[in-house]
Amino acid sequence: MRASRILAITLAGTVVITLLFFGSWQVQRLFWKDGLIEIMAARSAAPPMPLAEVLALPVDEQEWTPVFASGRLLPDASFALYRIGANGRPGYHILTPLVLEDGSAVLINRGMMDAESFKLALATMPGVPEQTVDVTGILRPGETPAFFTNDNDPDNEAWYWIELDLLADRAGVGLLPGVIYADADPAGADLRSGQARFDPPNRHLQYAITWYCLAAAAGVVFFLRLRRKPGGEKEI
Repeated sequence: MRASRILAITLAGTVVITLLFFGSWQVQRLFWKDGLIEIMAARSAAPPMPLAEVLALPVDEQEWTPVFASGRLLPDASFALYRIGANGRPGYHILTPLVLEDGSAVLINRGMMDAESFKLALATMPGVPEQTVDVTGILRPGETPAFFTNDNDPDNEAWYWIELDLLADRAGVGLLPGVIYADADPAGADLRSGQARFDPPNRHLQYAITWYCLAAAAGVVFFLRLRRKPGGEKEI
């Protein structure tokens, strides 16, 4: 067998195996994602638990757990967080610390409001009552910025991601490691609350099929090519 033919077979096998590997990896990702969605759906449908009990759980069991807490919303310490709404239009999530009975505080995502700019959002931001309020919602961690996320600009009150340490510094209060996405604004304002949505993309099956089809196509092409003699005639 000529060296060039051996090289062609080696390359063909490498390409097909690589494509099969990527297809199998996507199948593994599919099972992982399906399991994660099932776990989070069951967790978010459970009855609310006291915040302190949830924070006492292992960190990987806290996220997407329904919680309830009582306390006083911190006046003059609300923030506008830029977001794109489900309708595709820009808006702002209103974040306000809730001071608990033990003196600790947790950040509350009260809901979303429409505004054309940070300036307008701050000017029309709903206030908070002085009395104790009750909050129920979904607990989520703080955020890490994506590659294209803008840097937060606290001097101009422009927030693009939930940076808990910096928000705590601006509010002048220590914040617990988590954010409660309220089912309804505890201050009673007309905000679009319930902004915690677990709907991750799950296209791993389509990706797996694509990789497997490419592997099959590559295998057929290489097989037909290898059946031909150097002069162009098919081998018998």
